[in-house]
Amino acid sequence: MTAANQVNVLFANIPSGMPHVASGRLKALVTTGAKRSPLAPDVPTITESGQGEIVTATWNAMYGPAGMAPELVQKINCDVATVVNKKEVKERLISSGNEPVLNSPEEFKKFLGEEMKRWKTVIESNNLKMQ
Repeated sequence: MTAANQVNVLFANIPSGMPHVASGRLKALVTTGAKRSPLAPDVPTITESGQGEIVTATWNAMYGPAGMAPELVQKINCDVATVVNKKEVKERLISSGNEPVLNSPEEFKKFLGEEMKRWKTVIESNNLKMQ
């Protein structure tokens, strides 16, 4: 990675970017989350900076085959929540820049639908095409 005086703009995840900020090689301008990151508490969000209303984050989810038995879906969800709620697991996730969100399968389905709708609007309103 090149750094100071060689990079005009860089979008990086917080764990990979903040060491360069701490060393003075890069300057963190904003984060894209809805709230400040505990790993970069002095870096404002885009909204806080007054530069727009952009709120976005990378997220991960677990998926299974269509038609899974609801009881199995609930068991997997409960088992994952049990592991993620362990102090050492939660701390490791947070230190790597991940904020655990343990949605129910129903909540995640709603969230996923909203994300698909939001990004469809971004793609269509900007006439973006895959190349």
